[in-house]
Amino acid sequence: MYNKHMHIEDLIHRLASNGQYLFEDPIDIISMDNVVIHSLSGQIINGNSFTEKQANLAIKLVKKYQKKLSLALKIDLTESVTSPTFKFPLRTLNHSKSIVVCKHDSENKQIISVSFPFDETIITKIKNYKRTMGIHGSTIVWNSEKKTWDFDLREDHIDWINCNIVDSMFSADDTFNDMVAQVENIKANLENYVPMVKFENNAFVFKNVSPHVQQPVDSNLVNVLIDARKYGIHT
Repeated sequence: MYNKHMHIEDLIHRLASNGQYLFEDPIDIISMDNVVIHSLSGQIINGNSFTEKQANLAIKLVKKYQKKLSLALKIDLTESVTSPTFKFPLRTLNHSKSIVVCKHDSENKQIISVSFPFDETIITKIKNYKRTMGIHGSTIVWNSEKKTWDFDLREDHIDWINCNIVDSMFSADDTFNDMVAQVENIKANLENYVPMVKFENNAFVFKNVSPHVQQPVDSNLVNVLIDARKYGIHT
């Protein structure tokens, strides 16, 4: 049996009888390892290299089945196991958390793109919020290609993201931070922004409304409130 150096990915394929070894006789592997080995092999075939953690696991599996691999391949794998090499560069996981205001890829609109490593707590929060939005839940979507949660650029989304997701580990772009500041300013000064009925100088007036909205002339509160509702004024 001669010595030959082989990459760990190829040895995983042989353990799985996958790739170039698809029609080779299967190697006897315990069921628990078999699931992992086929997952690792399938990942490589799909074009995704190992992460550092997966690489270490793959080496352990190759060492565990070294004798069976050597018999199946009819080569001495001592060098391959003692000095393991990989065909593809190891993949580094993106652990960054970011919030970016950007243009939608296919639609003519702006979105808030939220990216973060898998976090079940954050995902549950987003799904619950999306559910409470009712018919407007479609303004929040999971982008499977970019691995981001995309929110339509809306004031309620800006406020919710800032209050429920943002923490010290998130990096938000200047555009999002500026919009958060605007929303916070509005919340702190609602009397200057929300359309409302006020009583000033012994008369009822509609505040924070379009110049085209006709101001009330009636002195009866009930009549004024009925007119206000016609203009969508509820405060």
